[in-house]
Amino acid sequence: EWCGGMNGGGTGYGRYKKMTAHRYVFASIWAMAGDDPLPSDLVVDHMCENKLCINPGHLQLLPMKENIAITPKRRKERQAKEFQEIEGIQ
Repeated sequence: EWCGGMNGGGTGYGRYKKMTAHRYVFASIWAMAGDDPLPSDLVVDHMCENKLCINPGHLQLLPMKENIAITPKRRKERQAKEFQEIEGIQ
């Protein structure tokens, strides 16, 4: 999890070409793999829904439209799981 500064949206942020921390990490790994720069029309999605996560295994590239569409579904699934844990439901 990112321990540095955060932007107004609660996402990790630092001084690397005005990029969020998770995008910087993903772009660095992408570059080490020999791929072209990250496509600017894609966003780096947090599959874990933790805005401070910089674990490459929890990040994926998606079109913005798809990222917006799946976020509410994931949030509901996470809330249901948290409720079940609180209530002791298996």
